[in-house]
Amino acid sequence: MKKIKELYANRLKDMPHFTTDINVRWEEMDVNGHINYAAYLDYYSEARIEAVGQELFLSLREEGIGPAIYKAEIDFINELFHPDRVHIVTYVDESIGKTRVSVIQEMYSHKKEALISKARFFAIFMNSKNRKPVRMPQAIREKFGLK
Repeated sequence: MKKIKELYANRLKDMPHFTTDINVRWEEMDVNGHINYAAYLDYYSEARIEAVGQELFLSLREEGIGPAIYKAEIDFINELFHPDRVHIVTYVDESIGKTRVSVIQEMYSHKKEALISKARFFAIFMNSKNRKPVRMPQAIREKFGLK
């Protein structure tokens, strides 16, 4: 684990970032014996929720506010196999206007101690009742170090 953190710690030392560890499940393997690409989306999604925090995420949801992913870019760098555990680093790359944000996530294999995948997700904050964009909540801006 220490070696994995060395791969990103210096680069992200002055930037708010959050980490999540997730077990790779046997049923996520494809016919080639490695983890299916669709599982990566699930891992990244879970890590974004963890980064925001359950309490904050639920309070925003009660207000009818939440992020909606409108674009995803994923680079598959190394294969991932079962059994393993992934370490995901999540941080905000940039705020795009008042309602949108770009989130970077990096996935590392505990077993290989190497970068497996890197992704960039673009999200817009929406009011779930009227389906219109809303300003990014201040609590999110503060948590991710945005102005």
